[in-house]
Amino acid sequence: MLLPSLAKSKSRSQSVAVLSNLRQLEGAKQQWAEENNAPDGAAPTFEDIKPYFSRGENGQPPSIAGETYKLGKVGE
Repeated sequence: MLLPSLAKSKSRSQSVAVLSNLRQLEGAKQQWAEENNAPDGAAPTFEDIKPYFSRGENGQPPSIAGETYKLGKVGE
């Protein structure tokens, strides 16, 4: 009876962690754009935002549930 509850709790915490990573990536992307005078539509790489995103390797957040991240363009 406890196992379904634990699985649901784990899934919820993973979702929260992924959303947190997305918010941090967006903040790093915006900071990169401001400091580099990048226009809307510029697309930074993970290497570009590495100084603004201190978690993970190569500027990428650690994978939590096997997900991958795509930065997209500034303003998206």
